[in-house]
Amino acid sequence: MKKMLFISVIINLVLVLFIFGKRRHHSKGTLEYANHLNDEKNTLLQHLSIHKGDVVFIGNSITERFPLNEMFGSIRLKNRGIANNQTRHVLDRIGAVARSQPEQIFIEIGLNDLAQKIPQNQILTNLKAIIDTIKYNSPVTLIYIESILPTNGPNKYLMPAIVHLNGALKSFCRHNRTVFIDMFKAFEVEHHMNNTLTTDGTHLNYDGYLQYKHILEKYLDSDILALKS
Repeated sequence: MKKMLFISVIINLVLVLFIFGKRRHHSKGTLEYANHLNDEKNTLLQHLSIHKGDVVFIGNSITERFPLNEMFGSIRLKNRGIANNQTRHVLDRIGAVARSQPEQIFIEIGLNDLAQKIPQNQILTNLKAIIDTIKYNSPVTLIYIESILPTNGPNKYLMPAIVHLNGALKSFCRHNRTVFIDMFKAFEVEHHMNNTLTTDGTHLNYDGYLQYKHILEKYLDSDILALKS
């Protein structure tokens, strides 16, 4: 009996240490996971063509989950969103996108930087480098920077930082002659994300993407939207 009790204690101890170790590894590996996800998805995207005159949407999971072609009905819209992306990831891959000389590039990025406590100055520095890279490789491409959406749930603590960064982004776009698209106001209710437009406080549901589409279509070239095949 004592022997079986001892074995049971050892097994439970090993199990607890294993679970603790996994949690600790996951906590330490958040940035590593984001890098892995970026490399894995970008390897796939590099095999997909962007043609001169296309419209590219680049960003994190908000963009990645956006069913662009189905909602707009045009194959000329190219989705280059990757979950967990930060500004540094977009900077690393924007050159290849810009060299294809798309007509428009819509940039949605920044929330994951804030979640990882990246300083605002560094976020803006990365965005400046992203814009400069686009202009160098494709001077005729029109550039749009979307504001960061409000959030709720587990990420609600980021709201003050989001509001502050959105103000900085608006000023940044004005000084860099880039179009700023204010998404925040259409999704914000009582200082957080409108719960009717989200699945988890951060990501959008169908109604959320309908709202998103409604805002963006004002900036899209009508000739491109008319190209159904």
